[in-house]
Amino acid sequence: MMKLFLCFCLLPLTLLAELELPAIFSDHMVLQQQQAIQVWGKGVAGETITVTFKQQTATAEVAEDGTWGLSLAPEMASFEPARLRVADSSEERAFEDVLVGEVWLCSGQSNMAWTVNRVKDADLEALMAENPAIRLFKVQRLTSGEPLFSSEGAWQVATAESVGEFSAVGYYFGRDLQHILQVPVGLVDAAWGGTPAIAWTRETAFPHHPLLIEKAGEWEGYVDTYDAKLAAWEEALKVWLEEKNITLYVRDPGISEEAKTWHESALNDFQWDKISLPALIENEIGDMDGAVWFRRRLELPENMRGQELTLALGPIADYDMTWVNGVLVGKTGAEVEQPHTVDRRYTLPARLTRSGELTIAIRVFDRVSTGGFLGENKSMLIIGGSSAVRLGGPGWTYKVESKLESAVGEWELRQYPDAPKRPPEPDSPHRPASLANGMLATVAPYSLRGAIWYQGENDTGWVPEQYGERVRVMIEDWRTWWENEALAFGVVQLANFLEPKMAPANDPWPILRESQRKLVQDLPNSGLVVTTDLGEANDIHPRNKQEVGRRLARWALADVYGKLELRGGPELVRVNFLSDRIVLSYEQVGEGLHTMNQSELGGFTLAGEDGVFVKAKARIDGKNKVVLSADEIKKPVHIRYGWQNNPVDANLVNKARLPACPFEVILPPESR
Repeated sequence: MMKLFLCFCLLPLTLLAELELPAIFSDHMVLQQQQAIQVWGKGVAGETITVTFKQQTATAEVAEDGTWGLSLAPEMASFEPARLRVADSSEERAFEDVLVGEVWLCSGQSNMAWTVNRVKDADLEALMAENPAIRLFKVQRLTSGEPLFSSEGAWQVATAESVGEFSAVGYYFGRDLQHILQVPVGLVDAAWGGTPAIAWTRETAFPHHPLLIEKAGEWEGYVDTYDAKLAAWEEALKVWLEEKNITLYVRDPGISEEAKTWHESALNDFQWDKISLPALIENEIGDMDGAVWFRRRLELPENMRGQELTLALGPIADYDMTWVNGVLVGKTGAEVEQPHTVDRRYTLPARLTRSGELTIAIRVFDRVSTGGFLGENKSMLIIGGSSAVRLGGPGWTYKVESKLESAVGEWELRQYPDAPKRPPEPDSPHRPASLANGMLATVAPYSLRGAIWYQGENDTGWVPEQYGERVRVMIEDWRTWWENEALAFGVVQLANFLEPKMAPANDPWPILRESQRKLVQDLPNSGLVVTTDLGEANDIHPRNKQEVGRRLARWALADVYGKLELRGGPELVRVNFLSDRIVLSYEQVGEGLHTMNQSELGGFTLAGEDGVFVKAKARIDGKNKVVLSADEIKKPVHIRYGWQNNPVDANLVNKARLPACPFEVILPPESR
């Protein structure tokens, strides 16, 4: 009898587990205004699901496969918190503090994934982050061969804590929209560093696109053959590196015999060289890869002694081992995929802080390219409660432990077309459709106004001239998925990167930028944000994400919401090849064309039939025209502007200081 009673007691719990909604439905969510509100989930086949929101009620029957979905009628924007109620015959799910406003998806790779706590002025941004009208949802990073129903996550109100780990570009974009539109804004962060566009596209979109079909075909049977592929790549790479006399990453040989005591408090470091941190090894110490030690002595204020503290050092390139008073308090090494992107925050136990005297010793190992401390002065702190001791600035000493032969990283290998390509792992986010299935499927078709997209760095190594076509397929797939042909799509063009070249070049980055430009030209309800003035030569992750977000907001406010006339920088609309000159006509010039810093107009190159490019003479003519010529070329047929990885001399802007887009124009053979 007791067993029967227990079964009846457990029965309601079993039923309670049947009603399920994706994590995108949670307290504090923002629903898209002026669009049908999509609600979906899982339940018991045959059950009736009832959804109520404000004055609306809608029902749906659970299908045989256990899924259900329905639409509520559009609502107007509202700051008034409301409840979304979902119920079947035995259970109710109620979501509180639901607002109605504008919802945007923020997707792409690392520059979209780059978080607020890693950008410039991160501490100041945190102080300004309190805004209950901005809500954030971060999609869990998962890959999958099949569409996932849900993942972990919940909507959060924008606060100093919640924005810290959120997409910086997405947050700044949404913050400007909210300020101007004065409606609630919901932001969905679905981004993953180093990922290609094809990973964000469903396989159902691949047919009729040979390049996508070919790439997907490379993954067939991949799990069973991966070990053999990896072994073959390692052997091929070893041979290739030896032939080219190239070293792939400097390998850390470990702490040398001489340096084995350099972490100890009692070490006499008074003869070490002085340095102010944060600093790059190449800028302050010398062009080298290898190990450098940094030390500093300090005394804690009374109110911070005898308690657990946090040592914050900002991002470091590449590896570090950090001691305080001779005790190893933290390290970051080869176990981290991109160590230079990781903010170092290590805990100092109370036993180390009792005396108040601290000796900090940091061994930095630079394995490739730029090394050292990448953050800002204010990112280096000892923190305890509401108190902090600043570590940035002078007071540090350093000593070189080992200077090793310079190397290249796996990223730099992409500059060598003949370098063997490392096979991605079977659950890699590079796998076609893996992120469409693992991430986007968990939030589609949650109603959106649009999406912003910052990606392309990864695709520079795969037929960059066809990038625009690949992204067009992705966008059309998303619009079909969300059943919204008007879904707005904002594209961030690749920023400037790597060392500038003095001579005309034909690098992958400008080729991909041109593909991005053509994509937006031909695709309705899309826009392009130019960032060739916001990058950093030695860092693929420029820290000024505020301006990227602002430019995206400008585009949206102009083209999507009709609040501005000027959506961005000058846009080329017409080219006239004349006998002695070429005349370029621009739109989006605002008050007129201008040059950055009022310097001489540059960045234009011309070529004749032989395809040899030379620097063009360029001048602004009137409000919206640029005139080009070159004494060496009698009949130019090919124009390029900003056609380098890092086009530092491309300085054409409008008077709002928004940069013109790089481009390439070729005169058709029949017109020559």
